[in-house]
Amino acid sequence: MMYQLGARSQLWIAGGIGITPFASWLRDFGDTLNYEIDFFYPVRSREEALFWDEFETAAKKFPNFRAHLNLSSTDGSLTLEKILARIQGDVKQKEFYMCGPIGMVYAFGEKFRKAGVSARQIHYEEFNFR
Repeated sequence: MMYQLGARSQLWIAGGIGITPFASWLRDFGDTLNYEIDFFYPVRSREEALFWDEFETAAKKFPNFRAHLNLSSTDGSLTLEKILARIQGDVKQKEFYMCGPIGMVYAFGEKFRKAGVSARQIHYEEFNFR
């Protein structure tokens, strides 16, 4: 799994159908998790949060896995400031994995680089219909 090649401290962001690879990674954890992971999942409403029950269960099982659901209908948009307020550790020391709409992925990538994160630490897949 890709996350296993990354740094011990990671930040994951999923948008829309971009949740799919993260659900797969989550199912790969097994009995132990040797990574510190903050997972962010912005959706409009709780009903749109696919697989969220699995992420909540993993967060209860692994104290070093923290799942953050951002409901834009009540919480507003997920922002860099909200992310920085919720993570543990230095953002510049994390490995970033993002999957979702191209606009979301590029916007967060740019914001993380402006916050001092090296482009080498940012990995993403994009979903873009043409």
